[in-house]
Amino acid sequence: IPALAFAQVEETQSGKVSLGSDTKNFFIKNGEGFKLNQYKEVFTNQEAIDRIRRARTNKTFASILTYTGSFGIGFGIGYALSVKDTKKEYGYSGFENRDKKDRQTGWIIAGVGAGITLTSIPLWSGYIKNINKAIELENGVIEEPTTQLKLNVNGNGIGMAYQF
Repeated sequence: IPALAFAQVEETQSGKVSLGSDTKNFFIKNGEGFKLNQYKEVFTNQEAIDRIRRARTNKTFASILTYTGSFGIGFGIGYALSVKDTKKEYGYSGFENRDKKDRQTGWIIAGVGAGITLTSIPLWSGYIKNINKAIELENGVIEEPTTQLKLNVNGNGIGMAYQF
């Protein structure tokens, strides 16, 4: 039975690039797996290479923001929950306001960490979009988008534009 199962597998040597399932085989071309940092061996189209470079930049900044924000969330929650109640410890309430401020500081740190983590979402989205676009460019499968949603920042302020 195992021999029959492996006999049914057919590998296509089409020269097309596809996404792999893990970091070791991030790109697959001609049945061979490549890591993300080996993109120059996989892609020949200059526009696709530029897209991969943009994707790697997005991934770097998104990772930094995600790890920083996650640390802030963990540290803030840990700090807020670890503040001792000095009223119970010393038998008087002279330090009650300090305890509240310490807890609030912890929750503020956690909130800032959550905000930082949320700002990484558009970067992760751009990373995925640029990887997929690079693969489409390399394989010659390009579909022109019919609609676009853009964030505009100019001298008049910030706004969103939906183009169709």
